[in-house]
Amino acid sequence: MLWGFLCFTKLDLFYRFRHLFTGRNPFNLQLVPHGALARAFCYIISIVVSLALIILCPNKKIPGISKMGTRTLDVYFWHWPVFLVLDYFLHIKDLWNHGVSGKICYMILSIIVSVGLSQGGPISYPLMKIRNTSYAASSHTDGNPCNAELPQ
Repeated sequence: MLWGFLCFTKLDLFYRFRHLFTGRNPFNLQLVPHGALARAFCYIISIVVSLALIILCPNKKIPGISKMGTRTLDVYFWHWPVFLVLDYFLHIKDLWNHGVSGKICYMILSIIVSVGLSQGGPISYPLMKIRNTSYAASSHTDGNPCNAELPQ
């Protein structure tokens, strides 16, 4: 939580390290001699954070949340069209420019949209149709799609 707060309120402090984590930007002249070491350090940070998230994830099903977790593809599929519609009518991109309170409102709105999209119903229909069509096309008996018979 502290990390998220710092990233939103002290973004300028962390922005200079963006080239290390994206992999798309060249090193600045100060880091060129230590580029490989700096990149390795960032990989270590990424692995530690990823492992921490895996450790924090529960092995049990949590009512409500586990069901939403099965519909993350719906959120991924629909988030951009929903963002475009919300931005057209509500200009939500402008929230980001209103300081910390605007960023907090933007994040709360993002969470509300994500939860709304993960509830299923008519939102899930197109992806369910695609999923059923692609799985029905492969006939396999042992449940492993790698062992499916290829069409003749």
